[in-house]
Amino acid sequence: IGICGVNLLLKNIKKCNKTELFLGFNQFREASDLSKFLKTDNVKSHIAVLEKNKRYFQGNVVELIKTQKIRPDMIFACGPEMMLAGLYHNFIHKYNIPAFFSLENIMACGIGTCMGCTIKIKEGNKIKQKRVCKDGPVFKAENIVF
Repeated sequence: IGICGVNLLLKNIKKCNKTELFLGFNQFREASDLSKFLKTDNVKSHIAVLEKNKRYFQGNVVELIKTQKIRPDMIFACGPEMMLAGLYHNFIHKYNIPAFFSLENIMACGIGTCMGCTIKIKEGNKIKQKRVCKDGPVFKAENIVF
């Protein structure tokens, strides 16, 4: 679901000297269908697939990034909360890398009324509830309470 916003992000950051895209999938066929909707011209793509396969890195995207031994200037990520937490603890927090996460959540109304998509966000010394549909979906990674 969250990968849909990646095209817009790639379009807006294409002026950067070096952009690398790390993508993780559960199944091989999901990764193979990637070219149908992602515009990755002039972007080096790295793909991880949990399912056993011979074409892509077998494992999750956090493990794939660890194999690259890179230290990015900034990270933009979307995906399941568990993967984002792993990314945050293994890279962002550890190396103090600025990052933004596009969050996914169940949204009953989609306009902020029902409060069904709330997440915990640090604001100063306080923990507040923010709505993914109305206040997000993009948040600074350092502010998200995992």
